[in-house]
Amino acid sequence: MNSKLVLLCICVQMCALASGRPQQWQWEGPIFSNPFLPDRPGAGTTTTTPAPPASSTTVPSPRYLACLRACPTTMEYNPVCGSDSQNYHNHARLDCAARCGQDVVFVRMGTCNAL
Repeated sequence: MNSKLVLLCICVQMCALASGRPQQWQWEGPIFSNPFLPDRPGAGTTTTTPAPPASSTTVPSPRYLACLRACPTTMEYNPVCGSDSQNYHNHARLDCAARCGQDVVFVRMGTCNAL
């Protein structure tokens, strides 16, 4: 177990160096906050756009998808249900979606639909 933790710390440090970001350890805020996670796109700005028609299908933007790919999370499968009625692999992935611009909050542990 300790070797996995050491390997994780080394990977995090290497990612920080590779991205050119200074290494920062911030422990304030939510438990699942991550100092290496990019800021939420458009944070601090307000734009108004009309809502799409109810029949249209929403496709995630390339910027949102890139933000999700850059968000470091574990592969742990511990599903959670978000307020958007979507299942997330774990709580950290739900937090990544929210930080990347998805309007979602935690609803409950487990999948949104009972099996």
